[in-house]
Order: sequence, then C-alpha cells, then structure tokens
Amino acid sequence: MKMLIPYLAAALFSCSAFADEVDMAGLQLGMTLDDAKSALLNYGVNASEIEEEKQYYTYNDGAKTYKTPSFIHSLSANIEETEQGQRRADSFKLIFTPLPKAGRLVAIYRVSENHVDPVTVADYRQSLIEQYGQPFDNAGPLDWIFPQGKLNCLGASSSQITPPRTLNADTIMGLVFNKEGSRYQVNDFRNPEVKSLDECASWMSFQFGTMDEQPATNITATMVDVPGWVEAYEAAMEWVGELKQEALDKRNAGKTSPQL
Repeated sequence: MKMLIPYLAAALFSCSAFADEVDMAGLQLGMTLDDAKSALLNYGVNASEIEEEKQYYTYNDGAKTYKTPSFIHSLSANIEETEQGQRRADSFKLIFTPLPKAGRLVAIYRVSENHVDPVTVADYRQSLIEQYGQPFDNAGPLDWIFPQGKLNCLGASSSQITPPRTLNADTIMGLVFNKEGSRYQVNDFRNPEVKSLDECASWMSFQFGTMDEQPATNITATMVDVPGWVEAYEAAMEWVGELKQEALDKRNAGKTSPQL
C-alpha cells in the first residue's frame, strides 16, 4: 500500500508558534498509548507497521526471583514511499513510562529520509528557526528546551546541553543528577541552578548529518519529557523496592527455626 509522507520542514509540527504542547508528526509528549497510536495512523503509518515492545522488572527475596506485570515500553513504526525511483521514509521509536505510572509518552526518536527533491540543510534549518524562534543552540544540531521559563537539566550548566547517548531512563538520570557511588542523588542536580525537578524543561533536537549547502536527505529528531521520565522512573524504583520488601517479609514470616 502506497503511503503519502508529508515533506515540508515547517510541517513537522502543527503548532504555529513554539508552545508548551509541541508536537512532532502529530505526536505530543504525555500522550497515552492509544493517542500515540492514533497519531501514527493519522500521519499515514499502516497499523501493521506498528510494533510493541514490552518490558518488566525483576526483584528477589534472597531465594526466589519474581517478575512484575509487563508493560509496554515502546512502539516502533515505519512509513515509506517511492517516487520516480527515489525514496522517502520515516521511522519512529516512541518510549512510554513504566509501571506503576505506565502508558505516557516520554520520548520520541524519529529518523526521516528524503531523496525526492530535498531542500538544503540551510533551508531546512531556517524553516525551523522561522517557525519556532531561535533555538537553545544552533551550532550544529538545533536544540530547544520548553516550555518557556524552565531550565536545562541535561547537563552540568544552564548554558550547555549534553545530549543523551542513548534513550533510556538510566542515561537521562545520569545527565540530570549527580551520583554517590552507584546511587543517583535525586536532590543533587548536575546543573547547580536547578533546585527541583519541577524546574526542568523538556528537550527537542534536530540533527542533519551533513553541511548546510548539502541536501537535507537524512534528519534525526529527538524529543524528551525530561521531568516526566525521571519522575516515572523514580516511582518505578520505589514500587519495585516495596515489592521486594513485601517478598522479603513474607519469606521471613514463613521461616522455621533449624533443628539443632
């Protein structure tokens, strides 16, 4: 089935100004799983091209290992078409919060490929800047933090973003908090200007992979709900810790004294 893929730099988002509810191909951070699927379908993704990945946590009572109920960790989706032998394609990976606060979209990773009369990287960049205003950083990748008034929490200062190497909760935690041994100090932010998770901004980035005068044939876009992901991960670790303690208490309650 042939799918039509919209290709305009200014059409990557539906908002006319850089607002709190930024969207990418109709996807918004904080969406439910069903809403995210609907957005993908509305964008033109075939339902058969949407794949779910489930995960679970494990814990033990010192003798036996247990699993939590599984939850949907991510959706992967692809869409492509060919025009006059040239290819357009989009691939998405959407990451959702774990249990016990499962099912909210906290990260979007998108790779767009276009070989059908692509604009230059310079034009693509300028289109984004005209629509959303000056980015946080426009040297190389374009980065924005939002909503207005929030602080950059991905790194050690407010003036420089450290992009996550991989999109997982552990990497985000490591960019937001300092560590003592193997434990994140959740009240000790790497950016000393930040005093509370409520002050942290979400982050969006576009990477172009080539020089400004070259065609914009490959674009990578990332959007992360930094405070939402951190809060959900902390809740998950607290929940699993409680389950482990319950299992320990249950095992200890059933112990019998050894026969000596």
